Amino acid sequence: MNTINSELQKRLHFRIAQGREKLTLSHIMLEKGHYNNSVLFSYLSLFYLVRVFLIENDIDSDNSLKIVELIQKYYASTWDTVDIKTMLTKSRMPRDTDPVPQTVSREEAEQCYHNATVLMNKVLQQHPNSSRKPT
Repeated sequence: MNTINSELQKRLHFRIAQGREKLTLSHIMLEKGHYNNSVLFSYLSLFYLVRVFLIENDIDSDNSLKIVELIQKYYASTWDTVDIKTMLTKSRMPRDTDPVPQTVSREEAEQCYHNATVLMNKVLQQHPNSSRKPT
């Protein structure tokens, strides 16, 4: 049983670390005025953090559609004005193509960052040994 618990802890800490890293990158992009990138990193932070709750309920999955569905369920208002699917697709295009135009306002990027921060804080309340809270 300790092995399972240890393995569970490793997965939880990994997801929390990934969520924190993406949240930090979102903040950096927001401050630099790269709002599309800020939203993408906020989204990725949510993606990893939602998985913490899936792990806790023993339903962790690599099924991105399931994870996206949960993100949209709990943070639907965030994505009402942001076409995250198009942004994700364009962000994976080769870098020698034309830059993706800014389609997200600062307010939208701030809202996405805020939602990811709220979830990070909830996760850290349940897992206080996973380091400090984001700024």
